[in-house]
Amino acid sequence: MSQSQELAGSEPDKLMLVESQSLTGAEQILPDVSVRDFWAWALGDLRMNSTRGMLAQFLVAKALGDPRLRDDGWGNFDVLTAEGIKVEVKSSGYLQSWKQRNLSKIVFSGLKGRSWDAETGYYSAEPEYRADVYIFAVHTCQDPSLYDPLDVDAWIFYVLPARVVRDLGQKTLSLARLTALAPSPVSWSKLPEAVQNSVNQSAQAE
Repeated sequence: MSQSQELAGSEPDKLMLVESQSLTGAEQILPDVSVRDFWAWALGDLRMNSTRGMLAQFLVAKALGDPRLRDDGWGNFDVLTAEGIKVEVKSSGYLQSWKQRNLSKIVFSGLKGRSWDAETGYYSAEPEYRADVYIFAVHTCQDPSLYDPLDVDAWIFYVLPARVVRDLGQKTLSLARLTALAPSPVSWSKLPEAVQNSVNQSAQAE
């Protein structure tokens, strides 16, 4: 058996992780086609659920000073503060990128999930609540002619300690239930204070 055949048949414990460099957008994919063009094609409509959720996460990351250069896309939580607080971001809105007969109901899903262990390459056997703090972002605009996800003033944020979410034992959360638990949403600029207050509340409850 040749060395190449032996290597092909072997099964290593894990593949080595190679860190990628952050792109600037100027990189060329094709003649006269850049990565920025791809971004505009893939993420150009921030009203879509998927991209709006990414924007909400980005806003929270900027508010809390996440030191990481970019979203890893597979982590067990969405945002990490400079103090090491793990934050999960859930988002929703009344309007969508398609024609609607009625405003969408505000519901947050995926409150818990199976944790990924980067060292072993395996997920946990059972879904878990994986953050210290949960932030529920709501885009409040209800007029389609004014719907602009980039309007930061149109976003409000509900902040809950993870223990409160954990005690619910639910995978989804309605806006009505959320407002009963966190009756006072905050603006983007108040997020750092609200997250710290949430952490302090958890510490006092222990």
